[in-house]
Amino acid sequence: FFVQTSVPSLDLQGKILIKNKTELCCYPGGNAGIYGSLASSGVLSTIEKKGVKYVQIFTVDNILCKLGDPAFTGYAHVNNCDVVVKACPKVRDHEAVGVFAKRDGKWGVVEYTEIGKER
Repeated sequence: FFVQTSVPSLDLQGKILIKNKTELCCYPGGNAGIYGSLASSGVLSTIEKKGVKYVQIFTVDNILCKLGDPAFTGYAHVNNCDVVVKACPKVRDHEAVGVFAKRDGKWGVVEYTEIGKER
């Protein structure tokens, strides 16, 4: 196990929020924070030394995820993929969930907080 990273909280004007005289207000680093946490905790180095080839990462709120899915892992292996992703379509346009999209020609996640009301 390892500790998830935290990042400073900002107000609507982009100013850092202060918890008290010696602490900042912080919140968890989010889904992408896991990669930095794996590296800084030493877990990534440990699993590399042990020869681990595949790591399955999913969010706690993904009830459709099948832990240790052999077909999913097999697909990644057979197709020599660095990353594979399972997703389901949004149910409603205004559903507060991130989506996979191309941005500047590269695939990635666009968080629902980054999607404007005009979309």
